[in-house]
Amino acid sequence: MITIHVTLYRNGFHGLRDTGEPDWPPSPRRILGALLAGAHAVADDSTRDRALDALQRLAAAPPPIIDAPTAIPLGLPGTYAPKTWLPDDKSPRIIDNFLDLSLIGLNTKSRVLKPQDGVALSGGTIMFHIDLDCGDAELAALEAAARHVPYFGTSKDPADLSVTDADNLDAPPKPPVARWYPDARMPGPTHGWQSNTVKWFEDNFQRAFGRNPAIAGLPPIPPAGFVRPLSYGRDVPAVRAEFPTAQLARSVPNHRIPPLILQLNTAIAKAVPDWRAFPLTVSHEQDKPSANGDGRCVGFGLMLLDGSDSSVEEQTRAGELLARYVAQLPEQPHGLVVGRSGALNPTTWTGPAETWYSTTPLRAFPDKRVVHYELAKQLKERYGVELRDLALQLTPRIQRSGRWSNGDLADGLAQWWATLTVSEQIEGPLLLGAATDHGFGTFRPRS
Repeated sequence: MITIHVTLYRNGFHGLRDTGEPDWPPSPRRILGALLAGAHAVADDSTRDRALDALQRLAAAPPPIIDAPTAIPLGLPGTYAPKTWLPDDKSPRIIDNFLDLSLIGLNTKSRVLKPQDGVALSGGTIMFHIDLDCGDAELAALEAAARHVPYFGTSKDPADLSVTDADNLDAPPKPPVARWYPDARMPGPTHGWQSNTVKWFEDNFQRAFGRNPAIAGLPPIPPAGFVRPLSYGRDVPAVRAEFPTAQLARSVPNHRIPPLILQLNTAIAKAVPDWRAFPLTVSHEQDKPSANGDGRCVGFGLMLLDGSDSSVEEQTRAGELLARYVAQLPEQPHGLVVGRSGALNPTTWTGPAETWYSTTPLRAFPDKRVVHYELAKQLKERYGVELRDLALQLTPRIQRSGRWSNGDLADGLAQWWATLTVSEQIEGPLLLGAATDHGFGTFRPRS
């Protein structure tokens, strides 16, 4: 475990979120971006490469615990600043609406509203405690990168950064310093890191400052899909996480899930054979006119095959592997950018509930009576409950979902869309039927 110390020259912080409100406590992606910029400023090639490798591993680590001084919002009003860009269309009408005619009209056409808010702090030190094992060489490389960071927040917040072995987290900080704990189960306004965050920083740098004109002219990539939405609170979160998840940068259409998740499960089975990945899809209980419930996959979850609980250490290791493998999957060129979807929240899939509905096709025997028998047997053996009611249909519940290709599966099983009710509440994730390693048979509790 390491600790990143941020010592501000003045007891204030002016970093803002996209909404214009102060980013407090500071988002973990800020400290990652700061160290990444510092690493690229290191002159020695070997030290720079070692720091970049360590930061890539850091992006796969759990979100940090943050010790920060008490903050008071300043409530500063925004100001108008001159625009530093020209419109793509330079026709007379556009230019007339863009140029500053303040000498004759006192208007603000060439100015843009710039938020100026921030927080006043009771102290000047912020500490990020990160569960990352570093050797002496890696720690020295991160320290070298930290020395090249001139500020933290905005340029109005000059600071010194350093990286050390973790402080003693058993002793809580003394007031006015407060300890903030991340809760990855509850998406919030704070931006954490994930396996593709470093690539997002690097690509945006090339778009803003790169020398390739074909890339430098592109707009910046928005953060959705490249950062992990988090909530920070003062209370210690529950020790047991529901299950590890990994978010995709771009969604995968429903019918393209099987070959992608089969590739993912094949890699996972070699590393952690007791775990299985399943698709996190945007699905509704019933067909709705909204396009939000089209069954597209926005990420993947990971669960033990026998449905048992695992230790926090096992979940952390499995989650790191999942994030690494998901980052290596081919990106869907026409997929939608993944934002804050409820499907990425583990509680969406865990229940408890008595009624569950399939979000991906259930592969089972073509006869409904046999399907009822097989599901009743699985539910009794795994969860000790009786199957009270089962509704089956061969047509997809969501018309846009469509039927899946069976690929190399030649067992003659049919694809069903199911809604089942059991004798008492059970907890998920719920994977039933055949070919769950291909993404089939994923169930979600009815709201």
